[in-house]
Amino acid sequence: MAVVKIIAAGGAVAALYYLWTEMEQQKADAINAQNAAIYNANLQAEQAKAARKRAILNPQQQQQNPWAPVLEWGLGEVMNRTRSLPRDSGLGGFLDRVFGGRGGGTTPTRRTPRQSAPVTRPSGAQPSNIGARLMSDLQRDFGLTTAQAAGVVGNLDHETGGFKSMQEINPVVKGSRGGYGYAQWTGPRRRQFEAWSAKNGLDVRSYEANYGFLKHELNGAEGRSVLPRLRRTNNAADAAIVFSGSSQRGNAKPGFLRPGIPHFSSRIKRAQMYERGA
Repeated sequence: MAVVKIIAAGGAVAALYYLWTEMEQQKADAINAQNAAIYNANLQAEQAKAARKRAILNPQQQQQNPWAPVLEWGLGEVMNRTRSLPRDSGLGGFLDRVFGGRGGGTTPTRRTPRQSAPVTRPSGAQPSNIGARLMSDLQRDFGLTTAQAAGVVGNLDHETGGFKSMQEINPVVKGSRGGYGYAQWTGPRRRQFEAWSAKNGLDVRSYEANYGFLKHELNGAEGRSVLPRLRRTNNAADAAIVFSGSSQRGNAKPGFLRPGIPHFSSRIKRAQMYERGA
């Protein structure tokens, strides 16, 4: 009898424990569902607020192309997600040829080829203060030589027309925001730059935001792709080509920016200018 009582008591305890765990799980599920609903409501509210702000700040742009944000997102996703695909052939090469690469804010399509950063320096111009500061910080933080750092800075100087144009002048998608910042971050990368800057309390126009996010990317997957090859270069011209890369048809090269029309001569001249002026 004692054994039967013990078994019965154990069964009752097990049943009570099972009921308790079920109740706790139901409570947890309810809390999770409530939190998800709150998150979704807040997200929708923020998206609606951002849409109203865009419409107020630039109503003409919204009227010109209401699909621009969708197109910008779609092109940006395609360009970024093809990074790991073969560039000279197959799907990666096809998408590069159609969409003109994955980033840098200088990715023209076949129908709208353009030069990235069309602003040019006058003859005899000197390296900018921003460029000189970038040279120092890149050498300190990544152990680059003067020539290697100049290759990076020469590219950013080209992208922004001497660090004068933070906003892309002629976006590929008409009515879209285009590229922004020292590297002319476009689409998802622009949104990541803006989110990173906001998280760190920085103005996207500031040096701290631009160099901070550049450093953030170079410490991540982008850097793991380009830095080893950059460190093997021994002159500014080679460093400029390695950092830029290209998605140009018949001239595809891996790199950090991968513009559709690379204009290597401009990038190289600017890199050599910083190498001499450093």
